[in-house]
Amino acid sequence: MPFEHGLCRSYKLEILRGEHSYKDRYKIALYAEGATLTKTTPTYTPAGEISSNGYIAGGQILTGFTCGLNGDIAYAYWTGDPTWGPAATLSARGALIYNSSKENKAVGVVDFGEVYSCKNGTLRIPIPGKNNPLIQIF
Repeated sequence: MPFEHGLCRSYKLEILRGEHSYKDRYKIALYAEGATLTKTTPTYTPAGEISSNGYIAGGQILTGFTCGLNGDIAYAYWTGDPTWGPAATLSARGALIYNSSKENKAVGVVDFGEVYSCKNGTLRIPIPGKNNPLIQIF
């Protein structure tokens, strides 16, 4: 399985240690179909990251961090879907969300379930949001 969707194991422990904050800078990096990212990925890695017109290694900053409670479940997500363009040519099968404020520690792997691509256009990646957040604490 090239992409194992979910929170990284290291992130779960780092949360309990108080290593991450809503004030930190979180980024999203895009990866090609042949890349391997799992819940054991500890930090951002350039291995398998896409390299194409309109994309800068390391990805881009996520915006709109928000968190809340739904019954007994605490959740967090970003409201701003990242976009690359307007003249980007790229293809991505998954992504890694990581905390660039904290030594590029991995937060979670996003499996798109398909290849997202654009040719000389704009690519928008929908981030798991309020209805299905990547970060959930039960």
